[in-house]
Amino acid sequence: MREFVTYGSFKPFDKEEDFQKDKEMFFAIKKNMLSILLYDVAHSPNLTENQISQMDDIIKYKFAQKEDKEIVSQALDYFLSAQGISYKLLNEEEKKKLLIIDYTYENFKDFSSDIYKKYIKDVKVILPFEMEKCCEEKGFLAYCYGNCDKEIKKDNYLDLIKLYFFFDMGYFLERYRNNELFINIRDDLIDIYPKYKAPKVINRYLEKFLSFFEPFSDYNNKLLKKGLDNYYNNKTKKGYNDNKNKENENNEYTPLKLKQD
Repeated sequence: MREFVTYGSFKPFDKEEDFQKDKEMFFAIKKNMLSILLYDVAHSPNLTENQISQMDDIIKYKFAQKEDKEIVSQALDYFLSAQGISYKLLNEEEKKKLLIIDYTYENFKDFSSDIYKKYIKDVKVILPFEMEKCCEEKGFLAYCYGNCDKEIKKDNYLDLIKLYFFFDMGYFLERYRNNELFINIRDDLIDIYPKYKAPKVINRYLEKFLSFFEPFSDYNNKLLKKGLDNYYNNKTKKGYNDNKNKENENNEYTPLKLKQD
């Protein structure tokens, strides 16, 4: 199971024990970052007690070494992805800040909060209003940015929503996220998703056929399939009723009273 530090922002901590576990997890990912800087691998058994006790000084020293730029990037990528943040998608100012900031739990609680606020602000410009609720469940943002290194855009947001909320590709976040909120949003999306997906489908029947070869097809998920079938059935009924109404309007044998009504 992947390690994650949430600072209580994915779901509020219920007790002091949750807060302490989060701080312990922060220490663990910082120690693994040190291991990457020293040995190019996380979870190294070679770290000494002396190295761990001088962790902050060693990290700053390694960051200052110009020849270690690639290793530094790998270490920071690991460290931030465990907080649901993409190092690759940070701007230059944010990356420079990481080289001088003190690596304390409190500092990164603030840093993480600022990054997530930026994510939410940017994503709300992209998502349809009805789907903005996805940002309330921060596990979704952590999956997209921290796990997939993908900025949410107009051409990928539906796929990312599908994979996270319906195929549960963010299952590793289950013990960290607000699962009640996750389920509520997913249930709302069953009726919302088809409305935005359908216009992008060139041939519905071809898509159904291709679902035999595509494991993450909408039609291989019973919730999405139900939502799409309901959407198309309702659309067909509406089209039929609209056509019948037009026929009545244009029918010369329609009783005069009906025409006036």
